[in-house]
Amino acid sequence: MIIIDPVCGMKLKFIYLSERLNKLLTISKSGRIVIMCAEIFWFRCHRRWIAEQLVIAGHEVIHIIDDTKTYPHKLRKEIQED
Repeated sequence: MIIIDPVCGMKLKFIYLSERLNKLLTISKSGRIVIMCAEIFWFRCHRRWIAEQLVIAGHEVIHIIDDTKTYPHKLRKEIQED
């Protein structure tokens, strides 16, 4: 299955995303990890898919906006209802 992200237009394959999430979780066993990209806001890039899946799996995700602004990821309403 391929999903096209409506915000950035990226084509995401669930299988690929799943494989990469598993690798990310393996790496995270050694300590905290940070995912970064050029886009400041997580909801405008592929990090939103990653954050959603990590929170669903029971992991804590904190979004860092700048030196003073951080906040925990909250699942979108439509995902909470599933």
